[in-house]
Amino acid sequence: MGRREKPVDPAGGPVQRFAFELRKLRQEAGGPSYRSMAQRAGFSVTALSQAAAGEKLPSLTVTLAYVEACDGDRADWEERWRAAEREDAGRPAPEADDDAQPPYQGLARFDPADEDHFFGRGSLTDALVEHVAAHRVTVVFGPSGSGKSSLLRAGLIPRLSRAENAVERPAALRILTPGARPLRTHRQLFTPAEGEGDTWLIVDQFEEVFTLCQDPDERTEFVDLLLAAGDPGSRLRVVLGVRADFYGRCLEHRGLAAAVADAGVPVGPLSPAELREVVVKPAAAAGLVVERTLTARLVEEADGEPGSLPLLSHALLETWRHRRGRTLTLETYETIGGLQGAVARTAEAAYTRLSPDQGELARRILLRLITPGDGTPDTRRPVDRAEVDTGDDAALVLDRLARARLITLDERTVDLAHEALITSWPRLRGWIDADRERIRLHRRLTEAAVAWDELDRDPGALFRGSRLAASEDAFPEAERPRTLTPLEGAFLTAALAARDDERRAAARTARRLRTFAVSVSVLLVLALVAGVLAWQQNRSNERLLVQAEARRIAALADDMRGSDPRTAMRLSVAAWQLADLPETRSALYGAGAQRGRKTLRIPGSTVPDLMLSADGRTALSEVGGRIDRWDVPSQRRVSSIPRPGGESPLAVSPDGRRAVVEKDGVAYLWDLASGRSLGEAVPATAWEYSNVGEFEFGRSGRTLVFTEMGGEDPQEPRVRVWDIEQRRLLADRPMPLQPDDDSGDAWNYTHVVSADDSLLASCVTGRPVELWDLRRDRRLRGGWEKAAGAVNCGSSEMTLAPDGRRLALTNGTGSVVWDVRTGRRTATLAHQNLSRAEFSAGGAFLVATDEKEILLWRLGVDGPVFRHALGNETAGAFRIDRTGRTLTYLTGATQGIVRTLDLGPAVGTVWGASATVRAELSPDGRLLATVRHGKDRNSVRLTDVRTRRTVADLPTVPCPTDSDPAVAPDGGCAASELTAFSPDGRYFAYGAIGTGPRRPVSVVDTRDPRRTTVLPLAPAPDATNGDIGDLVLGPGGTRLYATRTSDGERIEVWDVRRRIRVRQLVSGQGDISSFQEEGRAAAVRPDGRLLAAAARWGPLAWISDPDTRRATHPLLTPTLTTTIAFSPDGKRLAAGDTQGNVTLWDGEVARSIAEFTPSGAEGASPVRALAFSPDGTLLAAGDDLGGLRLWEATGSGGPPLGSPLSTGGDPILSLAFSADGTRLHAAGAHVPLLSYAVTPRDVATEVSRRAGGPLTEAEWKAHVRSLPYRRLS
Repeated sequence: MGRREKPVDPAGGPVQRFAFELRKLRQEAGGPSYRSMAQRAGFSVTALSQAAAGEKLPSLTVTLAYVEACDGDRADWEERWRAAEREDAGRPAPEADDDAQPPYQGLARFDPADEDHFFGRGSLTDALVEHVAAHRVTVVFGPSGSGKSSLLRAGLIPRLSRAENAVERPAALRILTPGARPLRTHRQLFTPAEGEGDTWLIVDQFEEVFTLCQDPDERTEFVDLLLAAGDPGSRLRVVLGVRADFYGRCLEHRGLAAAVADAGVPVGPLSPAELREVVVKPAAAAGLVVERTLTARLVEEADGEPGSLPLLSHALLETWRHRRGRTLTLETYETIGGLQGAVARTAEAAYTRLSPDQGELARRILLRLITPGDGTPDTRRPVDRAEVDTGDDAALVLDRLARARLITLDERTVDLAHEALITSWPRLRGWIDADRERIRLHRRLTEAAVAWDELDRDPGALFRGSRLAASEDAFPEAERPRTLTPLEGAFLTAALAARDDERRAAARTARRLRTFAVSVSVLLVLALVAGVLAWQQNRSNERLLVQAEARRIAALADDMRGSDPRTAMRLSVAAWQLADLPETRSALYGAGAQRGRKTLRIPGSTVPDLMLSADGRTALSEVGGRIDRWDVPSQRRVSSIPRPGGESPLAVSPDGRRAVVEKDGVAYLWDLASGRSLGEAVPATAWEYSNVGEFEFGRSGRTLVFTEMGGEDPQEPRVRVWDIEQRRLLADRPMPLQPDDDSGDAWNYTHVVSADDSLLASCVTGRPVELWDLRRDRRLRGGWEKAAGAVNCGSSEMTLAPDGRRLALTNGTGSVVWDVRTGRRTATLAHQNLSRAEFSAGGAFLVATDEKEILLWRLGVDGPVFRHALGNETAGAFRIDRTGRTLTYLTGATQGIVRTLDLGPAVGTVWGASATVRAELSPDGRLLATVRHGKDRNSVRLTDVRTRRTVADLPTVPCPTDSDPAVAPDGGCAASELTAFSPDGRYFAYGAIGTGPRRPVSVVDTRDPRRTTVLPLAPAPDATNGDIGDLVLGPGGTRLYATRTSDGERIEVWDVRRRIRVRQLVSGQGDISSFQEEGRAAAVRPDGRLLAAAARWGPLAWISDPDTRRATHPLLTPTLTTTIAFSPDGKRLAAGDTQGNVTLWDGEVARSIAEFTPSGAEGASPVRALAFSPDGTLLAAGDDLGGLRLWEATGSGGPPLGSPLSTGGDPILSLAFSADGTRLHAAGAHVPLLSYAVTPRDVATEVSRRAGGPLTEAEWKAHVRSLPYRRLS
C-alpha cells in the first residue's frame, strides 16, 4: 500500500492551511491516487504530491491541475490560491492599470505609428533601407509570422519618411494589399505623385495575387506594372512583401523570378539578442519589468522558430493583461498557456463567452476569412465588412472577436489578426478541415456573384451545369439566408431560376415540335434533320457536362488524398475514365504516386485517447469509460469493454491484448478482448514501500516497469522491472534527482526494456543515459553517456531498437544512433526539430517527424529515403510493420485518426551496400550499363532491363600504377569509367577518366558485344593534357565526341570506323562541363546535326553543328545546367539545373518553350537525369535526393503530373522509357533498377488494384453530383 502523507497543521499558516484544503478536496473526490491524477492533469506525480505537502505554496498552474484532477471549481480555487499567496507574502496584490496602453501588439501587425515600440529588427531595417536605395524593385520574403508586414510598415516606411535629401525622400508612400482584383482596385496608384522624389509602392501580402486573384491575365498585368518600376523613368519604386511558401509561385513569372534573384531580401528568425529586445524593451518603455526567468524561457522557446513572432507577441500581451503590479512573471506566462497555448486560450475564451447562436455566427464569419490552400498552407482572406456585418448579432460578434484581437476591423474591411490563428487554434483548424470543400465552393460562388453584379447581372455570367448543382447541394434553400450574403443569395437564386426557365423553354420547344410534326407531315424530313442536329448538340452539351464533372472529381480526389486515401484513388480513376483531360491525368498520376493507404477515424476520440500496438495492426481508444480495440487493416472494432479499474491508472501491453491496472496498491492483469481479470500482475507486496508510482509494459509484454517514489524520502525515486510471467523482480535501481532540482515540475524520465528483456535503458532529467544488462546486473558503457549528459528528457528523446542492439537519442538538431554492444556511434542524422523517433522492427530504419514531414532514414545513409508531407497535421506513435513496407501512425486535431502509408521502394527494394559508380540506361530502355569499383580494375556490365539477366561483362584495363593519383588510399581502383550510349541505344562506349594511349575507349555493338572498336584517343599535338573528361556517342555509333579535362573549351570529334580524329570544335565560352558523376550535361541530337553541351561554371550552353561548326550560346536554365536530353524525334531539348528546374527548348535550341518548376521541398536538389517518352509527350526528371517527377512535355509548363514517384531514396543516375512507352525505368546508386507503369491505362489498373476496385454505387452517389451512376472497370 502507498505510504501515508505527513500530517499538516491548518493552523500553521497559509501554506499548511492551503495544503490541508487540497488534501480535503482529494478525499471528497474519492481519494484518487496521485498516478491517476497525473494521468488526468498532465503533471508528474511528484509535482502533484508536493503541492499538498505543506512545505511551500505550489504554483497556480500546478494548483489548478490538482483541482481539475479532483473535479474542483477552478475559479474558486484560483481565488483561494491568490488569497494564500497574498497572505504568505504579507502584502496585498497591487492592481493592474486596465486603461494602460498595451506595450505589445499581440497578433496585430506593427504600423508606422508603432515605430517607437518596434524592436528587434534594427539591423535588418538598416540593411533593407540600403537595399531598396540600390534597387528599384525589391522582394522581401519570409515565413508566415516572421514579421514581414511589421518590417515594411514600422521599419522601412518611417525611415523613408525621414530621408533628409529631398531627392531621396519619397514624393509619396502608398501601402496596398493586392486583394481579389489588384489591377482594378489599385491601377490609379501607379501614377507618380508630383515632387522631386520617387513614388513608393509598398505591396504587403503580395501572395494575395495567387490566393485571391483568380484571373491569370489580371494577375500578370498587375505584376508587369509593378516590375515596370525597374525603369528609372517610371518615377516609381516597388517593395513587395511575400510569404516564403509562395516563393515557387513567384518564379513562375520570368520578370518576377529575376527580381527575386537580383533583389530578394530574406526575413529569417530573430537572433537571441534580438528576441530579448522584443521581450524587454517594450516593457521598459512602459515602465514595466520582465522577470529574467521569463525572458530566458521566451528566448529559448522562440529561438530558431520561423513564424513564432505573432505567438511571442500574443503571449507577451496576455502576460501583460494578467500581470500583478508592474512585473511580468514566468508564473503568469505559464498560467496564460505559454507560447504555444496563449492564442488558443484567448480564442477559446472569446468563443465560449458567446451564446450558441452567436458561436455559430462566429464560425461562419471566421470561415469567410479563410482561403483554403492549394498545395500551400491556408491563408487569411480580407473581406468587405458588408459581407459579414449582416445584423445586430453580427456586429456584437465582430466586436467581441476584435476586442480579443482575433480579427482586425476598420470602416470597410474585416480580416484575421494573423494567419498564426489558423494553425494555433485547434477549434478553427477543425472547422476548416471539416468544411474544406464547401469553403472552396463558397469562395468560387462569392467571386462569381461579384463578377455577375459587376456585369450588370448578365445572365451569361450565372452558374450552370455541375457548378450550379454543387452550389445547390452545398447551400440548401433553408440555410441560404444565414450562410449567404444578399448578393450571393440573389446570384444563386437567379441561376436556379434561369435553369428552371431553360428547362421550361426546352419543354415548350419539345411540345411545339411534336405538335408541328403531327400537324404538318410534309415537314417530316426537316423535323428529322432538326432532330439529328439537336441530338448532336445534346451530345456536345453532355460531353461538356461530363468534362466539367470529371474536373471537379479530380480536384476533389486531390483534396481527399490525406483524409480518405482509398476513396481519393477511386475518384482519381473515375475522373480519368469519364474524361481524359490534363486535370484528370494529373489526378490519376497523383493517385499512382500516393503513399496513403487507409485512414481509420475513431469516433469520439482524440489523439491522447489512442494507443497503437507495436506492430501497428491494433488501435485502442479510451472513450466514455470504455476501451475499444480496432483492427487497423480491416478498420473494424473487434471488442469493447468497460475500462478496467474505473479511473485507476492503467498500462496497455505492446500487442494491445492485455492491460495492467493498479487499484489499492495492487497491480491486476486484464484481458482486453474479453474484459476478464487475470489476477495479480506482480505480488501484492511489490509496492509496499512505494508512495506513488507510474508503470508501463516493457517491449516484450512480459515485463512491467514502474517508478516508485522512495519510502521515507520522496526525492529518491526508484525504477523497478518485474517479470510478470514468472512474477520475479529483474531490476531495482535508484533514480536520484539533480541536487539543485527541488520542484519536480521539470523532472522527466523514460525507461525502456528491450524486446528480449535483457536491457534496461533509462533517461532521467539532468542525468546521463544509462543502459543496464539485466541478466548480468551490470551497467553498459558507451558514447551515449557523454553525449547525453545533463540533458532534459523532455527535450531529448531516447529510443531503443526492438532487438535492443541500437540506441537513438533525438533532439532539436537531429538523431544520433549508437551500437549498444560496442558503445560506438553508428549514425548521425542531422535534421532540425526532429521528434518522436522510432526504429523499424529490424532496426535498419529510423522514422521521425519535424512537424512538417514524416521522414524515414536507412541507417548508414545521409539523407532520408522517404518523405511524406503532413500539411497542417501532427504525427506520432510511428509503427513500421514486420514486413517493413507499411508505416502506421496517429494524428488528428479534433478527432483521433490512424493513418497508414505504403513506404514503397524506400524499404521494399534490394539496397546495394556499395554504391554503383556509374549507371546508364540505353535511350530505348533495353539495356542498363553499370560501373563498379574493383580492387585491380573497374567492372563494366550490360544488363537486359526486361529479364534482369547479364548481357555482357565488358573487358576493362587495369587501374593505374601506385604512383598514379587515381589510386584509392586502400590500394583499390579509384578511377571512374566514362559511359555513353548512341541515341538509338545500339552502341555503347566506355573508358576510364584519364583515358590515354594505355587506357583506350571501346565502342561496343550491344547486339553482338564481340564486335568492339577500340580507339586510343591520342591527344592532339597542341593539347596540354591527354586525359578525357567526357564522352558522347553519336547516332549509329559512327562518331564519338570527347572533351579533355584540362582543355575543356574543345570537343574532339572522332570517326569510330576509321579510328581517327576528324576535327576539333572550340566553344569560345570557357570549359565544357564534365558531369559524369552528377548528370549528363552533353547530348547529341538523334539526327547527329546538333551537339549541346553545358558550360562548367555557369548556365550558358554551347550548341554546335558538328559539321558546319556554327555555334550559339543560349542561357539554357536559370542556374547551373546539370543535365541535357533530346527527345527521340529531336524536336525538343530538356535541360535541368542545380535547383531542380527543367527548361524545355525547341529542337534547334533557339526558343524556350516551357519551364517546369517542382512544387514544395523537392526543388532544392540538382537534376541528375532526364528522359522523354518515345512519342515525346512525357518528360521524366530524377534528382540527387531520389526525387522522380513526370511532366507533360506538350504543354507550356506547369506543375508535375501528380506527386513525385516513390523511389529507393538514393540519387537517380539514369532514366529511360521502354521502347513501347509503357514503362519508365530508373537506375540509382544503391537501388540498381526500378520500373514504373506510365500509361494512363496501366496506372489506372494499378491504382484500382491498390484501392480494392472502382467507385461503389454508394460512393458515386456521395461524390458525383451531376451524372447518373455508371459502373467503371
